[in-house]
Amino acid sequence: MERFRLAAWLSYFRQGKSGRLKTVVPHPAYMTEARQRYEQDMAAGIPLVCHRNDGRRVLSFRTAWLNACKRAKVKMRPYDIRQVAATEMLAHGADLAAVAAQLGHSNVATTGGTYAHVTPGSQARAAALMPSLESGDTGDTVVIQKRAK
Repeated sequence: MERFRLAAWLSYFRQGKSGRLKTVVPHPAYMTEARQRYEQDMAAGIPLVCHRNDGRRVLSFRTAWLNACKRAKVKMRPYDIRQVAATEMLAHGADLAAVAAQLGHSNVATTGGTYAHVTPGSQARAAALMPSLESGDTGDTVVIQKRAK
């Protein structure tokens, strides 16, 4: 099965829990580098996007990840990088629904419930987007009246 569509800038992954196919839109810089490496590899006779140093197919991405972490002297599970990515996207203002789609969550509430607490500045940013109640800030006058009893 094709895991990368370099022309469309998409990646496909089979989700662990559900086994469903998930489409991910990677960062453009990642896809640019992936395309360059793929073209170099194809020229060298290696028709794989992800492969070992000797050109053989990667049999387990989890094992490859853990071996890379060991060589870098970093302790990080594959799931940890997913959490870092979600946290960074949300902290930089990404839409919650878009992050949920990237993570493969079928329900936005799952993403919100899991990651909302990691962006402490988001409430302040949300409040700053509200128009002021004073006249002149947005060109509109907001009038608040008490209801008659």
